Amino acid sequence: MNNEHGQFEERRKKEIEYDKNQALKMLREWIEKLPDEVRDRPFFYHGTKEFSPMQLLAEVEEYTEEGRKIIDSLREVRQRAEQIREGR
Repeated sequence: MNNEHGQFEERRKKEIEYDKNQALKMLREWIEKLPDEVRDRPFFYHGTKEFSPMQLLAEVEEYTEEGRKIIDSLREVRQRAEQIREGR
C-alpha cells in the first residue's frame, strides 16, 4: 500500500511539473508577442486581482497560490483547445 502511495505521489509531482512548464511556455510565448511597453502594465484580471503579464509569469515561476490558480486555468484552456482540435 505504501509503495502505491509513493507511486501516486511521484506521478502527481510529474503532472504538476508538466502543467507548470506548459503554463510557463504559454505565458512566455504570449509575452514575447506583446510590445515591450505593455509587458509590465497591469491589465489582466485573474479572480479579483489585476496583474501585468510579467507578474503572471512571476507568480507561476514562484509557484505561489495565485500561480497555481493560473496554472490550473491555463491547463483547462490547453485541454479545451486539444478537444477542439480533435473535434470533440
